[in-house]
Amino acid sequence: MNQNIIDAVRWYSGQELEVTRAAMYGYLEVGQKLPPHLQIIGQAASLVTLCEAIGLDTHDVLQIIQNMKADLDAPFAHTINAAKDYARGELL
Repeated sequence: MNQNIIDAVRWYSGQELEVTRAAMYGYLEVGQKLPPHLQIIGQAASLVTLCEAIGLDTHDVLQIIQNMKADLDAPFAHTINAAKDYARGELL
C-alpha cells in the first residue's frame, strides 16, 4: 500500500489540479485560527510526518510542488498568488 502512495506522489503530474488547489486552500483555512508561526510549523510538521510514515522523502514532494507551481497557478486559477497574498496579509 505504501508503495502505491509513494508511486502516485512521485508520478503525480497535475491531473487533479482542482482537487490539489482545494486541498491547499483547505489546509490554509484550517490553520487560520493559529498564530502565523504555528501555521507554518504545523503544515511542515504534517508534511514531514506523513512522508516519514510511508517512507517518502519530503524533499521529493517539495520538488514535485516546485515543478508544478505554474500548473497550479494556471490562468484564471491564481492559486499560488492567492496563497502568497494570504501569507503576506495574514502572516506578516
